Amino acid sequence: MIGPSIIKGKFVRGKNKSLIHTKLWDETEEPIKTEISKDSEFAENEVPIINYFKDIQHWWLLTNKSLFVRVDTIEKYKLNEIRKVSIDELFIGTKTKMEISSIEVFTNENLIQLPLELRSWPVMLSIFQFIVKKFSQVS
Repeated sequence: MIGPSIIKGKFVRGKNKSLIHTKLWDETEEPIKTEISKDSEFAENEVPIINYFKDIQHWWLLTNKSLFVRVDTIEKYKLNEIRKVSIDELFIGTKTKMEISSIEVFTNENLIQLPLELRSWPVMLSIFQFIVKKFSQVS
């Protein structure tokens, strides 16, 4: 489990001011919270932290224990199973920094193509790298 205040702090310090769809849970509009919550089964002491909401079929929610991803269907991934994050499109040169709209999140079993709002990749990459580092120290 990760302390929500650490992730919130990283997001607030690193986020691009132009973000519209990527927000702290505390700042998310109630109808969006309701929509996400009805499809997300939270574990005991699980606290929502950051969400991206493009529309009803395309959103994700980062909690202190899990990553919920809805791209047509809902998947739930435990944070302690995330092993690596990457943005290959940037590093191999197929996209510029302004065009990046996803990051690759690798778990023990899956590759998640996590959709992002344009210009949110630096802060989200940093947050997921922190998560990977935090849990690799625990293992």
